[in-house]
Amino acid sequence: MQTAHQPVYRITPAIRKEIIQIIDDRVKDVHVTKEDFSELKSIVRDIADTQKRTETRMEELTEAQKRTETRMEELAEAQKRTETRMEELAEAQTRTELSVAKLSDQQQTTRTELAGLARSVSYALENEAYRQLPLYLKEHYGIEVTERMVRLEMDGEEINLFARARKEGRDVLIVGEAELKLTSVGKLKQLEKHVALAGKKYEMECIPLMITHFARPQVFEAAQKKGILIVQSFEW
Repeated sequence: MQTAHQPVYRITPAIRKEIIQIIDDRVKDVHVTKEDFSELKSIVRDIADTQKRTETRMEELTEAQKRTETRMEELAEAQKRTETRMEELAEAQTRTELSVAKLSDQQQTTRTELAGLARSVSYALENEAYRQLPLYLKEHYGIEVTERMVRLEMDGEEINLFARARKEGRDVLIVGEAELKLTSVGKLKQLEKHVALAGKKYEMECIPLMITHFARPQVFEAAQKKGILIVQSFEW
């Protein structure tokens, strides 16, 4: 932005010469001492020097203003580039969020499919157990299954294996759970919950049974202490 300045009157060599001539003419008519004349010439020189410094300063200010305007233009361009970059980053973030959401959906779908697959495999284990367990329990534990094993829901709880049986001449209930791989003692808690539920409902002795493809030794030992039978699929 240009700044308005007061007009600058320059004393050129020709003007300086005219001034000196006028002074010389006046001096002829006026009684002026040598000292007065020297002082006047000194004043004229001071005026000329001051004007010269003023002009130099004005040139410096003009150059400074030009540099400032150039710098402002550079800053404006830099800001424009920054805004463009921010827009690019915002678009990239939006694409990332969409990709993450899509990945999350795919992951959820995978979990659902895996859960369904695990449940199907678990049902396959249970179905095999329905066929094999009656003979196995009779031969190894003297437990005779008197009614077909079924899967049922009791008071909102799904019980994987349920059957009436006889053991040593008394009627009992077989209450069982299926777990593909028995790796934690915590898996026994659900079975104990279902045994308590069936015992209270039917007021009969219950034999807790856990079937699995494989049980870790420490889980096997804990189950024995609790009176839980563990039957692994490779045993029947």
